[in-house]
Amino acid sequence: STRIKKEKVLRQSLKAGYEILQKGGSSLDAVEAAVIVLENSECFNAGRGAVLTKDQTIELDASIMSSD
Repeated sequence: STRIKKEKVLRQSLKAGYEILQKGGSSLDAVEAAVIVLENSECFNAGRGAVLTKDQTIELDASIMSSD
């Protein structure tokens, strides 16, 4: 079912971020790794949803903020 697929991707996303933290990586790197898993999944709209610009091109923008 769709719910089971989404839960699987969420677990993969959490694992990706957690593994970076376990290895001493930064929280910023962990968040990036977790989001990449979501962006690569068809179960979620992360990294999707762009509309055409006035020039008929697709533009996506993303950012992660840090308190540094």
